[in-house]
Amino acid sequence: MLIERLQDTSALTTNEKQLADFILTHTDTVTGMTIHELAQTAFVSPPTVTRLCKKLDLKGFNQFKVQLSAECTERYQALKAVDSNYPFQESDTPREIVDHLANLSIQHILAAKDNMDFRMLDKVVRSIRQLRIIDIYGAGTSLSSAYNFAEKMIRIGYRVTIEADSSRQRIQATVSSKKCFSIVVSYSGMTAEILGNIRKLHEKKSPILLITANRVSPMIQYATYVYYIYSEEKLEMKDKLDNFGSLMVEHFLFDCIYALLFASDYRAHQQISNEINLAQHLLEPLD
Repeated sequence: MLIERLQDTSALTTNEKQLADFILTHTDTVTGMTIHELAQTAFVSPPTVTRLCKKLDLKGFNQFKVQLSAECTERYQALKAVDSNYPFQESDTPREIVDHLANLSIQHILAAKDNMDFRMLDKVVRSIRQLRIIDIYGAGTSLSSAYNFAEKMIRIGYRVTIEADSSRQRIQATVSSKKCFSIVVSYSGMTAEILGNIRKLHEKKSPILLITANRVSPMIQYATYVYYIYSEEKLEMKDKLDNFGSLMVEHFLFDCIYALLFASDYRAHQQISNEINLAQHLLEPLD
């Protein structure tokens, strides 16, 4: 797979790595660019684009675009099998509704895996592991997966703060610093309160992971890392039944971050988790 080969940068120069990073982050738009447009946008030279194509065993940029477009189509066509905004209808039987939701889950998780930027994910994990303090920001259903993530992280020794109240979140952002890793979750990327928080976090020099579906969100300029949720869902709740697919992807991303952090020091984290489980067991009342 071309995308997997782009993720392996061991044989690439610095400029070629920069180009590969740009392509992986903008796969949807690269296929519509000329070689000069790509070079200018990625801040490399046209010969760098040509050299990267050669290292991928392709004749040139045109063949590269054809293959990349084919892979993107293959990855995304599954998402169109079930309408993400209206995954079930009034006339559907119980079995059909269950089947639609199961397929929707599978399609979104596979798409999330295929779109994962592993280099970015590695940087996020390294930063969290170094700081060990996590503050989470969001609103409404966007925080549901974050609460589960926070509980897991606390159980392996990390300090996690998550506030549902918007005024408390603003206080939290105001007292933040470069010693805190911030995770900001905003599907629409347009919520005024969250925009104010991420701006304040940037001012406080806190490393920030932004999780959003909006590729033109004004929040992006303040984030250190950005994970784009790929989903066919509309941004506005009035245009869909609920946040089915996007919440699945958010939960999957949080699970991946947790698993990679746990695995980074497996035995130590397992010991901490066992000690917490034992302590909780001892606190349970006897029958």
